[in-house]
Amino acid sequence: MIRDSAKLPAQRSMIILIGLMVLLVLSGPVLSLDTATENQIEHEPVFFTVVGDEQLTSNGWSSNADWGPDGSQIAYVYHEGPLFGNVPGGGDIWIMNSDGTVKHQVTVDGLDNRNPSWRPDGQRLVFASLRSGQYQIWTVNKDGSNLVPLTSHRRGHLNPSWSPNGEKIAFASSRSGGTAIWLMNPDGTEMKQVSPEGTGVYSVSWSPDSSKLVFSSTKIVSLSPWQRFLGSLSWRDPLVVALKNDYSGGATPYHLWLLDLKSLKLQQLTHGDVVDATPSWSPDGQFLAFARRTVSAAGFEPRNLWVLHIVSGAVQRLTTDAADHWYPQWSPDGLSLVYTSRPDVKKSEAYLRVVALKKAEGLHKPNALASD
Repeated sequence: MIRDSAKLPAQRSMIILIGLMVLLVLSGPVLSLDTATENQIEHEPVFFTVVGDEQLTSNGWSSNADWGPDGSQIAYVYHEGPLFGNVPGGGDIWIMNSDGTVKHQVTVDGLDNRNPSWRPDGQRLVFASLRSGQYQIWTVNKDGSNLVPLTSHRRGHLNPSWSPNGEKIAFASSRSGGTAIWLMNPDGTEMKQVSPEGTGVYSVSWSPDSSKLVFSSTKIVSLSPWQRFLGSLSWRDPLVVALKNDYSGGATPYHLWLLDLKSLKLQQLTHGDVVDATPSWSPDGQFLAFARRTVSAAGFEPRNLWVLHIVSGAVQRLTTDAADHWYPQWSPDGLSLVYTSRPDVKKSEAYLRVVALKKAEGLHKPNALASD
């Protein structure tokens, strides 16, 4: 009995050793599968392939381009003057053919006109201007005639966008004491606030069916009446502050938000330590093109162009170079983006470029990715 008992520790050790060897053999494939799955999650989807990139303008500062409804023309802002604290000023609205030829000037005062947006019939533009001492919303015929103010208020109004059905104009304003999204009729009547105040609401774009808006903002808040009153008295217009931050960088994240105009329900589309701005809704309603940069307390970081698939939330980066790219706008056929590009952030020059895209096969059916 004593001899048999002496064998027990050795037998137990052998059993434990064999068990460990089995676990090591089995653990290899499991670890490999985990790694493969993680890589698949981190891998960017490919919705579009870039098949061409062409420069349309070559001097001064050109920005804020918007493609005409029939795809034949592009409205944009151009100015020759120097930057003011890294923020361009003194721009005018221009129109050119979509291939960069036959440019003509729409506004001629150089009073910081910006954010042109076409009426769906292609005959008139809505834009923001500093001509009255504060940013207000105006409309004008594409030949420069019949200039009409739509807003008149001591607080700022920026980023007007004409709805695809032609019935409303959306814009960002701080007239309530905090920055928010507002709607009005094309003649300036029936103004209505449709979003809570954000600490930096900016950049508005319509869905193709005119039922939703997407915009860029920092956190969304609901101000109390007292906060709105104090905000309306402040000499610092939060909308103008947001505009300056758009050019000078900073450490505040901006994200894309989706607003349903029927229910007024808000949905945050992007997250993280990023500055996502200047969104544009694709004509097929499935994608948003936008500019993204990482948050940096050290100063300005160049932006790149991205697209977001709205249903799945997946994003793809389109540009990867060191230049600063922003304000992408879809062509009516959904196969090109006109955008602003600043090759050297140390120079006061920005050009308009057009990137041609090819759609990936099988990824553009409604809810295709949502069912995966």
